[in-house]
Amino acid sequence: MQESLPERLRATPSLQVHYWLLSGMILLMLLFFGIFLHWIESRVQSGDKLVIEYHLPTITHCLHIDVALADMQLHLAGDNTGADLTRAVWIMDRHMQRIRKELDHMRQLENNHDVAGVFLANIKGAESRYNILRELIQSRVDRIRETGRTGSTSGIVLAGMVEALRRDIARIQAGHGFAVEAIHKNFRQERKKGWRYLLVFSLFLLMTGFLAMQWIFQQIRDLVGRCELAERASREACARAETANEAKSRFLANVSHEIRTPLNAILGIHDLLQDAEFTAEQKRYLEVSRKSAEILLRLVNDLLDIAKVDAGHLHLEIAPFSLTDVLAHIEGSMQVPARQKGIQLTCAALGKEIPGHLEGDAFRLQQILFNLVGNAVKFTEQGSVVLCVKLNRLLPGQVDLEFEIRDTGMGIPLEKQSQLFQIFSQLDASMTRRFGGTGLGLAIARQLVEKMGGAIHVESQPGKGSRFWFNVILGSRSATEGVVVVAPTALPGLERDPVPVGGMERGTESLPWRLLVVDDSDDNRLLIQAFLKNYPYRVDTAANGAFALEKLRLNRYDLVLMDLQMPV
Repeated sequence: MQESLPERLRATPSLQVHYWLLSGMILLMLLFFGIFLHWIESRVQSGDKLVIEYHLPTITHCLHIDVALADMQLHLAGDNTGADLTRAVWIMDRHMQRIRKELDHMRQLENNHDVAGVFLANIKGAESRYNILRELIQSRVDRIRETGRTGSTSGIVLAGMVEALRRDIARIQAGHGFAVEAIHKNFRQERKKGWRYLLVFSLFLLMTGFLAMQWIFQQIRDLVGRCELAERASREACARAETANEAKSRFLANVSHEIRTPLNAILGIHDLLQDAEFTAEQKRYLEVSRKSAEILLRLVNDLLDIAKVDAGHLHLEIAPFSLTDVLAHIEGSMQVPARQKGIQLTCAALGKEIPGHLEGDAFRLQQILFNLVGNAVKFTEQGSVVLCVKLNRLLPGQVDLEFEIRDTGMGIPLEKQSQLFQIFSQLDASMTRRFGGTGLGLAIARQLVEKMGGAIHVESQPGKGSRFWFNVILGSRSATEGVVVVAPTALPGLERDPVPVGGMERGTESLPWRLLVVDDSDDNRLLIQAFLKNYPYRVDTAANGAFALEKLRLNRYDLVLMDLQMPV
């Protein structure tokens, strides 16, 4: 059986689950910590690489500019041609452009770091001086080309500009180192800040995870509590339902005899009144009363049977019986209503191989056949109803018999055939009003057939009639085997002081016989006495078993008729 939810939750120790969740949270935090640390290290390494990439090329280009400036001073001192000056300016211009291009990425640091700002200011100053120097050199080159001579004044000015630009380049080189160091220091500080952020964030995650786990466990405890309450309520409801069902079964078992007793008394009185002198109207009244009592008795029997089936208390009573007697009883019981409707009723056993002596519950088999044949007669207005039996197969000590009931009645629509064997199921309300019934007969028949190891089926077409058939497994026996009709019953009083009963040895010449009727119902005793008064019997009665034993000690009786269910 599948384990319930509270049992599954209780089967898992809460402390162990708590540790597992905590371990999972710690592992998740460590994973996040490692990822964050890797990100910080990659940032620092990329910063160091950036510093190196910026530092070395810039220093290299500054050195090239120094060389170009020195070369320019030599040309200025030597009063060389404009072509040499132009070449020196071209070299210095190319390296100055590279410096500006490589340091453009550092301008974003100007607002955040003072050293970087000073470094960029030096670059701007050197760049302005370089532009002035370039214009002066270009004007001197143009003059040389026009006049073929260089002016001493312009040479002195150019020399001063070159010297000032050299000092700017020196400041750029010195400031570049400080800027690189500032950038490197900034990355180190960011690394420390990253560690602090990581610690704070880890603590935040830890507290959040702890609170989340506390909330989860509180929800689990609440869920377990609700499930336990629901399960307890369900168990209590099931216990109450079982108690009520047992009480109902006990009630039905106790009152079934009491319910049938007055009905049987009513029917018995009607049988006694059959030979009485009544007017035609009075006989019609008695017939209506008898039919109503029979309907009520069948209804009570069906309700008691379905209650037994529902409680699992319906048991088969296996005993020897004759199939011929069963078929004769069904035919005799249903022949009268069939004749009244002008229907031909036929019951037959097909095949000589069917054993004549069987073992099973003959009463329940008759009940199945009575329901099916009764329905066939009820719903057939003209034509015939046929009950036939055939042998399906022979088994070791058993037989599989098939019973088939065919009629030429109104038929059943295909979509409603699946409802036939359900409890309280009828095709429609108009049929209930017309034919009566509770819808229990076929449901009980199906249960009884399944109890006997078989199955029941139906085929029907509206307007063409219906065919019901079922099979049952019955025991087979030869006619020579002994039969125990009544099992021995323990009667301690009789065993201690046996009562001699010699009347049974007498023949008919010793009539009248003495009979003892034992029943706790006054009506039943009166009814049995009334039935036996026309026979040459002397009838005594006793209200319970104790009185019966007392009478048996005092008198000799040829036969004892005793109720099986009495308080004493």
